Amino acid sequence: MKRFPWLEFTWLILTAIALYFFKWPILVIAAIVVFFRALFWLTERFPRTMLVVLVIIRGLLGRH
Repeated sequence: MKRFPWLEFTWLILTAIALYFFKWPILVIAAIVVFFRALFWLTERFPRTMLVVLVIIRGLLGRH
């Protein structure tokens, strides 16, 4: 497999430009993605504990 260092360099530059102009939306989206990935991982790793945690979260977010 041939590597293209110029392609990686271009990707790095484009990412830096995007982070410069769209700093907060990208950070918010990344935080949401990381939160849900961690939530799914914890649900698979500790299912009974996550049932309790999710009931607490549902109670905090509910309107009752």
